[in-house]
Amino acid sequence: MNTLPDVIDTLFQRLVWTTIQATILIGALWLLERHLRRMPPAVRCMLWWLVAAQLLLGMTVSTPVQLRWLPAPTPAPTAMVHVDVADSTMGTVSTHPTRTAVSQEASSLALPTHAPWSWPRVVVSLWLLGVLLQSLFAVRQWRESRLLIRDSQPLRDTSLQGLCAEQADHLGLRHIPHLRTCESIASPQVTGLWRPLVLLPSGHKLSTEELSMALAHELAHLRRGDLWLGWIPAIAERLFFFHPLVRWAMREYAVYREAACDAKVLEQERTAPQSYGHLLLRLGVAHPVHTGLAGASSTFESLKRRLLLLQLSAGDASPRAAGWVLVAVIALIGVLPYRVTAANAAPTSSQDSLAVPPAPPAAPAAPVAELSVPPAPATPPAPPAPPVAPAKPLLSFVSNIDIDTQPRANRGFALIDGNTIIVRGSNEDESDAERLRKNGAPVMWFRRDGKAYVVRDAGLIEQARQAYAPVSQMAQEQGKFAGKQGALAGQQSGLAARQSALAGREAELASRRAAIESQQASLRADSGSASDAAQAALMKGQLAGMDKEAAEMSRENETLNRSMADLDKRAAELSQRGSEMSRQQQAATRRAEQQLDQVLNEALAKGLAIPVNR
Repeated sequence: MNTLPDVIDTLFQRLVWTTIQATILIGALWLLERHLRRMPPAVRCMLWWLVAAQLLLGMTVSTPVQLRWLPAPTPAPTAMVHVDVADSTMGTVSTHPTRTAVSQEASSLALPTHAPWSWPRVVVSLWLLGVLLQSLFAVRQWRESRLLIRDSQPLRDTSLQGLCAEQADHLGLRHIPHLRTCESIASPQVTGLWRPLVLLPSGHKLSTEELSMALAHELAHLRRGDLWLGWIPAIAERLFFFHPLVRWAMREYAVYREAACDAKVLEQERTAPQSYGHLLLRLGVAHPVHTGLAGASSTFESLKRRLLLLQLSAGDASPRAAGWVLVAVIALIGVLPYRVTAANAAPTSSQDSLAVPPAPPAAPAAPVAELSVPPAPATPPAPPAPPVAPAKPLLSFVSNIDIDTQPRANRGFALIDGNTIIVRGSNEDESDAERLRKNGAPVMWFRRDGKAYVVRDAGLIEQARQAYAPVSQMAQEQGKFAGKQGALAGQQSGLAARQSALAGREAELASRRAAIESQQASLRADSGSASDAAQAALMKGQLAGMDKEAAEMSRENETLNRSMADLDKRAAELSQRGSEMSRQQQAATRRAEQQLDQVLNEALAKGLAIPVNR
């Protein structure tokens, strides 16, 4: 087993699947928030936190939940290959825990197993390099936060410590954080996982009421456990630094985290939103340290959104229980890692590869009678040839391969006939079948009750090959159908990207509108100067143009929603058709295995099955 390539393949698969699932979850949450605009900030914060949890679980959970939605294995352009193991002569093959369809040209079957540099390895290598750089940045930020604590000074004003103790008692905190002052910060912030403390800017000019609200905000972070919970989004954002939607989702989490603490302050302090909003404006915009949570906003956009959310928090009388039920539902449905596999990917028992459902009554008895007294061959079987390097690999012209190995299978089977190779059974049977590939003549090998046999009769080999012909034909049809599903999924992804871009434009327009409205409110209403009147008229014209632009965006959004609904309907129809094809595939497989069992019984009964040493 080549450990390093397997680790790289595992990392690549987890990155791809986790990225896809995170994109779907982020899109679903975005649509959900657009329709449920009255959700409390705490609920919104937890919903975006679930995205980070999903990202970490997707990279760490080794056994994801299997969604058997695909109707068939992946289509093969020139050949359909069912593999569970990497063959030394088959080139680079895609693996799956049970059964995966892999298509490849016949000429590529003779290539080496692992190329020195494949594109999955390049992707994983670049990702690891990016994670290393992100880790270095995180270490640097952590050191900067430690320097802030080291350079801070004990607070001399004991009344502020008493005010902090009173706030902590109101919030139900068990431990009262210490207060210290620091010259390198512009707004209060809390830091420290095990021994949290609140840093205050040196020479602050906040009033007692403003300082009380600022301390309540920082203590609300401790009450909510944000110092601990914040590590999950921080790690997820660094692992998926390449994903723009993940970075956007983590910014949404940060905004609603601050808004949730703002709402907590309004609830505990019985403070008017206008007073608290004035405090936020005084704190302004500042970048928080890595492990701390600053009271100021990180950007002007987040400050504006926090001010708008204050109004919703102040007048929100909706029950919060429904919001947390929604969080629980999203956690159960969207956080667990999933893998989309074929409907018939996993066997139902250890004998799935050869055991047949309801066989004729005489079928089981005949093999047992023959196995108790096996027919004596006319000549002893020839020993296997010593391993030599073949001049021309047999698989260089193979066009149909079906390999399905399962642990501890009671029976094993292998068939090599020109352009067809079929291997079914346990993992050890695949190794025994390797020896048969060195013989150019058609051969069939099988194992029952611990005894192995070889059949060289051309007629029986042809019957076994024909038994699997309908299965291969059905697999090719399912492959074409899977191509249609893939094209439809591509169209859905394109529409989702357009919707995301439109949402960004709408957010940008809202930001511009808020800035103009803020400037408009700052103009004195009783001012009669010509400059103020001209500026007010200009702002009014700008707002009218923005209204027109917003209406156009709304129409575009409705068009996109209708297109997405049509694609969803087509996807549902294809899924239903795929389920029917999957049932047909399973029925064809059962018939093929029944016919194969009859062929093997006939070989034993006629003495054409020659015992061999394994």
